[in-house]
Amino acid sequence: MKEKKINRITLKSTDIDEFALMLKNVDVENILMEKGEFNVKMTLVASPNVRLTKFYMNRKIIQKGTRASGFVTFLIWDPKFLLNWRNNILGKNQIAVLWNQEHYTLSEGGIQGFPISIDENYLKKSLITKGYPEMIPILKNIDSLFITELLLQKLRFKIAMICQFENLNVRGMYNLIEVELVDDLINCLISSYEDSSRPELLHHKFSTTIDYIQNNLNEISSVRQVSEFLHIPERTLRYHFERKYNMSPKDFIQKLRLNAVKKRLSADTENSIIYKIASEFNFWHMGQFTRDYKCLFGELPSETIKQRKVSYDMSREVV
Repeated sequence: MKEKKINRITLKSTDIDEFALMLKNVDVENILMEKGEFNVKMTLVASPNVRLTKFYMNRKIIQKGTRASGFVTFLIWDPKFLLNWRNNILGKNQIAVLWNQEHYTLSEGGIQGFPISIDENYLKKSLITKGYPEMIPILKNIDSLFITELLLQKLRFKIAMICQFENLNVRGMYNLIEVELVDDLINCLISSYEDSSRPELLHHKFSTTIDYIQNNLNEISSVRQVSEFLHIPERTLRYHFERKYNMSPKDFIQKLRLNAVKKRLSADTENSIIYKIASEFNFWHMGQFTRDYKCLFGELPSETIKQRKVSYDMSREVV
């Protein structure tokens, strides 16, 4: 198993040749196509199986070369711009796929991009686990995919957030990149591919799934983990959760975890620390956790603690 570690680099340059050297994982030639001083800003974040980048370039350039060896790259960019990818104009609802092909793009000046590169074997395993092994040959033989703007917006936001995070611990960042981000990307890929077959899940196995989730809330960080442990494709889980509970398995797990945190915060214990309790249930981004908590319960975590203290003080006065 690969070591859980995160590498982060922030770079700025006005030299287009120096920019090529920044892209160590690919052999790319950069050709300036617009006069004026060239300027690029780039943040790279790498986990064992994923490399993601947020970059800005102020001039129009052509990039051509080879793909990252052993990786599949998905090119995502600011929807205000068009991307000329392998001599095709891609619009805002498309992502470019670089697997077996050579890299060839023409980027407009002022473009902001969010490319994601995923280890081939890791991507294959993730697609098989989700129940979509047929996506593997499809991705190897296409240049681009149509994705809804809402899903792409979520993906761009998460990449930008990861690139800005510098103080999150390694475990939290690892889960954010290798689990949540990869899961969001694969959901984008799946959304562009429809398969009418719906494998059935026996009642007793679905009950086992619910029991496993409820008994392991503080250990579960993703639907993939549940799927792998119980040997059930994620697609099957998603179909049955939506049919039985009208929600995704991810939402189901999220709500159970939030309820577990609230129960802990409401307990009559001394010095409850919100971050400590939240992290025990794999909530690492406190801003998002607080928003999700208030959305579900109509109050902030701190307000839950205050109410507990008031109730405790009143009970002591009665005694």
